[in-house]
Amino acid sequence: MRKLKDNVVLRMSPQPVLPFLETTLAQLVGTDMMLKADGYVAAVMALAKCGNDLRRAKDEGSAIKAAVSCVSGLDEQVARQLGTYLLKRGVADAGKLAGRIIGKLTVYLALIGPVFSGMNYWAERSLPDSAHTVNVFPTPVAPAALTLSADGLGPYRFGASEKDVLAALTARLGKPHLSGGVGGCEAAGFGYQNYADFGRLTVRFAAKDNLSKSPRTLQSWDARMTASQQDGLRLDPSIPFGLTLKQLKAKYPDGGGLEHMNAWFAAGVFLIPAEKAGDPEIIHAGDLDWCI
Repeated sequence: MRKLKDNVVLRMSPQPVLPFLETTLAQLVGTDMMLKADGYVAAVMALAKCGNDLRRAKDEGSAIKAAVSCVSGLDEQVARQLGTYLLKRGVADAGKLAGRIIGKLTVYLALIGPVFSGMNYWAERSLPDSAHTVNVFPTPVAPAALTLSADGLGPYRFGASEKDVLAALTARLGKPHLSGGVGGCEAAGFGYQNYADFGRLTVRFAAKDNLSKSPRTLQSWDARMTASQQDGLRLDPSIPFGLTLKQLKAKYPDGGGLEHMNAWFAAGVFLIPAEKAGDPEIIHAGDLDWCI
């Protein structure tokens, strides 16, 4: 059912007048019967002659008027029909019980106005549809965005176990595309490298040897962002975002070395500014594995 999310899974609709009245009367006289079902039979018989009037009732006044027609319709014939039914059911003193039940129903129907008012039936029917719907589970709160920092991902720092990090990221971002192999550039030039691509975020895990089955740890991440927070990812506030290469050079004058790649080192990460509006900015943290 949790997959339904915000969809309505339960709708409570007030009954139309006739079934509402049948249920109410059945409960009122049910204590005199052997079975609760017999109370419903008695109520249905009592309302048979005025059913059409009750179905057409649209407000409290028309319901009371219909109830008056029900009272006038409760005669000996109805009592005999109920008595015959109870006799077939094996009820002792069926005729006497039927007469008592019909008598009670007559009184209840005469008081139908207070019954409808007391139960606030008509006010309930006039409520908006939203008042009759229920979400069994509250609307789920989206988890906080995963923070991308110069030290790692969320609570995981560089050097954390691949098993732990990958399980946490998969739970938050979905199943990644995995690719691995030995060899690469810079820090990825030795040891088995495993890349987990989540679309906007690529994470690199590395082993200390060239064996694919060796344990690996978190070494670096690359993000491609058009905003500082999107798709469940959030850049740490210390990481500058949206600056041009010229602006980065002015603000972080000691971050040079990769200008030929249009990249600049600032606040512990490498940044490649977007070439034009709408393009993603590339942010890299951790050991560099770019071929420079």
